[in-house]
Parts: sequence; structure tokens; C-alpha cells
Amino acid sequence: EAMSMAKPIVSTSVGDVPLYVQNEHNGYIVEIENTNQMADSILKLLRDENLRKRFGSKSREIAKESLDIALCAKKHLYAYNQFLTNIYT
Repeated sequence: EAMSMAKPIVSTSVGDVPLYVQNEHNGYIVEIENTNQMADSILKLLRDENLRKRFGSKSREIAKESLDIALCAKKHLYAYNQFLTNIYT
């Protein structure tokens, strides 16, 4: 959701986050439980408006290319069809 709103991301490497958040490209991926690294990453963004805008713009591009609802629906439909094909063949 934040990416679709052109926001920079600060997150840990959980779930699918590393598929869409590229460290120092559209946000920061920090080590789990490393609160200092999390705080430093947030402060970098708070202090640098140009960095926030650049990361946010790249986040929006990634969201449009990879996370669009129509694209996700097509991927789900494809996966369901593959599943059904495997069951009935």
C-alpha cells in the first residue's frame, strides 16, 4: 500500500518484502530486531527530501509493474488453472 502511494519503504526482510523492496533503490531493508539500523534508515529519509521522493517514485513504479490488482488477479487465475489442470490430468 505504501509503495502504491509513492512512499519510500523501511522494513525487515520478511515474507515477500525482498521481492519488491530493493535496498537503497526504493527503500531500506534492515536486520530483524536491529532497532538502531531501523531508526538510522528512517532518519536518513526524514532528513533528505530528495531521497524520499526518489525512493517513493521508484516504489510507485515497482507497485504499478508488479503489484497492480489486475496483474495479481491474472497471476492467481493462472495459478488456479495450473492447479486444476494438475488435478484432472
